[in-house]
Amino acid sequence: MTRDDIATLAALIVVFACGATMLSHRFYAVYQRWLASGTRFKAHHLPGALGIAAMLLALFLAASMLGWTYVIATLLGGLSISMGYVYVLRWRVEIAPVGLVLGLAALVAG
Repeated sequence: MTRDDIATLAALIVVFACGATMLSHRFYAVYQRWLASGTRFKAHHLPGALGIAAMLLALFLAASMLGWTYVIATLLGGLSISMGYVYVLRWRVEIAPVGLVLGLAALVAG
């Protein structure tokens, strides 16, 4: 595993973790009844949709750029960072889109 592969894997883990953080924030907001009920697509569905898209993108890029064995590393690393960030440290999740953009920028630049 080269240094470039390690940097790519780290960026993919950050993208997956930020997606999982945004998705968990969406479910937490629904659980706390912060959002009005409705079946139509509204702006409060955006964190969940963007989170799922980021997670799938990270898994797809891990499979295509590094190989299928790194998909599991991306999944486990991203989930552990996300769970630690949201549930253990209880930091604010509004910063997750910034991490998502920085992770994607690192992938494009590298």
